[in-house]
Amino acid sequence: MKLLPCHELTAIQAEFAAGKGSVTTKAFRDAQAINYTRADIRDVVAELTVQDFVKSEPDRNGVPGNWHDTYNYDDVAGDMTLYLKFAGTTIIDVTLTSFKEK
Repeated sequence: MKLLPCHELTAIQAEFAAGKGSVTTKAFRDAQAINYTRADIRDVVAELTVQDFVKSEPDRNGVPGNWHDTYNYDDVAGDMTLYLKFAGTTIIDVTLTSFKEK
């Protein structure tokens, strides 16, 4: 486990802002279950800060070089804390794999 993100948050935010952010089906379904749309996901990603970062850890399935960065985001409008996880093998080529209420 690392206490610094492996993936570059500003690059992830730029990808999502450009409509190119990758989201797994499971993450999207979990977001829908708590009434978040793709636009809402984009907005939350845009609002993430380094202070929201929790941890970075290697892939549990042993995929070499694949790291997961976890963020907890306090959504004041939704009155909940969200759990987001980005996974990927490079600094900016990542996928949002989790988006749910913590």
